[in-house]
Amino acid sequence: MTHSPVWADILLVRGKSMMNREAMELAKQNFLEAHNYELLNANEYAQVYCNADKTAAAFFVGNSSKPKKHYRFRCEADLYAYTNKFLDDIKKSKEEAIKEREKDNLAKKEEFADVNIGDILVENYGYSMVLSHFYVVIKKTKCTITVVRLAERIVSGDTCVGEHIPIKGELRGRPETYRNLYFGRGHVEKWNGKPVAFDHMD
Repeated sequence: MTHSPVWADILLVRGKSMMNREAMELAKQNFLEAHNYELLNANEYAQVYCNADKTAAAFFVGNSSKPKKHYRFRCEADLYAYTNKFLDDIKKSKEEAIKEREKDNLAKKEEFADVNIGDILVENYGYSMVLSHFYVVIKKTKCTITVVRLAERIVSGDTCVGEHIPIKGELRGRPETYRNLYFGRGHVEKWNGKPVAFDHMD
């Protein structure tokens, strides 16, 4: 069976990912067996393994093959107290991170609420000069937009100072994806259809 180069690359990446996961799981299992550790407690984000007399324990987060912490304890009570705190702290940290990510995604979604595929955006920036570029939106997801810069046509003035408009359908450069309406230089907004001023005189 033959594959196209792209599909073959995808299979290779997936194969490596599966091998990496299997290797990580095997390394973790070898560690646990070497220390005679069994599962003590776990939640959806972390696991704690300890020895039979509960004087030592390894604390794992997620699918990591290496323990985040590996401690010895004076007594069983100390082990249980630390285990409960560790699991609670990890859960709280992960849930806070999820909430922040959801909040960030919601903000991005609201920022792009009025932006649709085919819209033309204008970017204005500059300090001693007034610069502007036009972009067309070619893709939109919940949290990102992908744009391509458009060529421009001067409608008044000259190449140094004047006004210009985008040339629809005439693309310049490659697609670029952004998570907000800031493309690295200045303010970005929907083009209102009117000529935009520029001043290249420094």
